[in-house]
Amino acid sequence: MPIIYNSRKNKKANSGDNPNASKKQRRILDEEISSESDFDDDVRTIKDAKVNEDMFENLEEKTKVAEKNLLNKFGLIEDSKEAEISTTNKDLSHKTTSRSKKIADSLKIITDKVFSYRGHRFSPTSVAPSPDGKYVFSCGKENSVIKYDIINKKKISVLNIKLTPRFHKHGVNCLAVDPNGKYLATGGAEGIVKLWNIETMEFVSNLAGHRSGITSLVFRQGVEGQLYSASEDRSIRYWDTNQMGFVDIMYGHTSIIGKIDVLHKPRLLSCGTQDQSVRIFKIGEESQLVYTPHVEATSVDTVCYLDSNTFVSGAIDGSISIWTTLKKKPICIQKNAHKNGKSNKDGQDWITALAAIPYSDLIVSGGNNGVINFWKIANDSKKIILVTSYSVDGFVNDLKFSNNGELLFCAIGKDHRFGRWHSISEAKNHVLIIPLSFGDTKDDEDDIE
Repeated sequence: MPIIYNSRKNKKANSGDNPNASKKQRRILDEEISSESDFDDDVRTIKDAKVNEDMFENLEEKTKVAEKNLLNKFGLIEDSKEAEISTTNKDLSHKTTSRSKKIADSLKIITDKVFSYRGHRFSPTSVAPSPDGKYVFSCGKENSVIKYDIINKKKISVLNIKLTPRFHKHGVNCLAVDPNGKYLATGGAEGIVKLWNIETMEFVSNLAGHRSGITSLVFRQGVEGQLYSASEDRSIRYWDTNQMGFVDIMYGHTSIIGKIDVLHKPRLLSCGTQDQSVRIFKIGEESQLVYTPHVEATSVDTVCYLDSNTFVSGAIDGSISIWTTLKKKPICIQKNAHKNGKSNKDGQDWITALAAIPYSDLIVSGGNNGVINFWKIANDSKKIILVTSYSVDGFVNDLKFSNNGELLFCAIGKDHRFGRWHSISEAKNHVLIIPLSFGDTKDDEDDIE
């Protein structure tokens, strides 16, 4: 019994040899032969291409060897490796160190060098120093941004709607500076984030998407181009300033988001004011951790990271809470944290601003009762100790440390950054700059993750 597959092949072959075969059969056979010839040509072409590719690979390898020999000749290759290792170690130290700097006990305020500038007609709402420590930027309720020279103690430039047509039309609420010293980001009441060249103060780009006013801005440390914005629309947006575009949006809060913070890890910290929650959003993982303060904290207005595992929150009831990322409840609550200040007529000593020197044991808090308090956080984070304080009049709307921790910048005004429910008539709208000094500091090598 014949095999069908072979009989078909033999039939075609026999048809080609037979001069009496039909034209249709000869045409089919010619097409098949032509296809086989094309296949053979393709195989030869691939082999030739492979030979040429091998030639190019050999040339590329020879070029790399020549470059390496040239670098070795001038002693550059080892230097570049050492620089790479140094950079890697530096990044790892930022990402993995957990409160390794013990500086709170040696803190001193240099009172005779404290200075301020007044350029905002209404209350300043936010401050941000430049990474090099030469300038500080501030914004106020009169809808302006001031760039101030810290060294020469003078205003460099002013942004407002009259001088800069592309400025915010309905008010500027907050600002942040790129850690690489490239951009100044400003958040407007119309819901738009604007980027400015930090040197020339020229407009760069708009980042639009929020439906209500921006309440807080922060750049991620150690990674170029990651900007986060919080809004009254109860959302947080993640922007890429390299591509000038939107990346992601995060939901969860059910009230106005008061403050956001981030260090080197992709973990964004936020507080939801009247929804009484503190949250950590895991960037890129579409998940979040929810933390619940004590009952009396009817509004959590501010938060900040101390290290990658520890953060601090401040509430309208005057309490400061210390948290660890592993527990849903605070491990330490300092109630009536500003009892050393003036008593308010309405009895509310709010905690309106917090700041920390990252990976240290030092935090600072501001409120509305006339003091800025400096605190030491114990090693186990279960105790908070008042180190010293500085007297001020007015609402402390924002606090920021310089990169080296030697300057504290304070935005102080007659009223709260979110409204005018309570006004302090004797206060002056100004930005206060407090120089700090530290004696012998200790690095605790045991506090490594």
